[in-house]
Amino acid sequence: MATFEFRNLEKIVPDAYHGTLKQNVESILKDGFHPGRSFELHLGSGVYFYESSRAWAEHWAQEKFNAKGDGLEIAVLMAEIRLGRCIDLCDRDNQKVLDDFEQEVKNRIRNGGMAGTFSNITAAYIYNLASQRSNADTIRKPYGPPEDTSDRWAGIRWTMRLVICVRKLENISNVRVV
Repeated sequence: MATFEFRNLEKIVPDAYHGTLKQNVESILKDGFHPGRSFELHLGSGVYFYESSRAWAEHWAQEKFNAKGDGLEIAVLMAEIRLGRCIDLCDRDNQKVLDDFEQEVKNRIRNGGMAGTFSNITAAYIYNLASQRSNADTIRKPYGPPEDTSDRWAGIRWTMRLVICVRKLENISNVRVV
């Protein structure tokens, strides 16, 4: 399997926001975050933050925890994130590396050189495998659905957001409630 290298970014994101239930805040502040490890996590295993957007973290928490109208209290935490060895998907070169990696994984499965089926090759699967192979600290990805490309408000993509998945918890610091 190919090896690849992602740059060690010296960038520190000073305003990364994480939405959660209010009842989780004390535990997070005392014991730290617990990385999610579900196949539903789009960027794979880790702790998720919105870069520079408290509003998106709050929106996500409301959608996640109050979708059934439970009225649960949510909270937003702010932290500093050191990107470190980052699979930064704002960079076209990194997108190309992951596209090539995905094709290689599919080819290896097709040729019997790797266990698995095409049904288990999700984005999360590729991100997790790429993160393990490259020893990535973080994954950073822009989001904005294609249908949001209208010229509303002078063409500004108002739904655009940056998500950071932190895989190495030591890259999270200065956590506080906002």
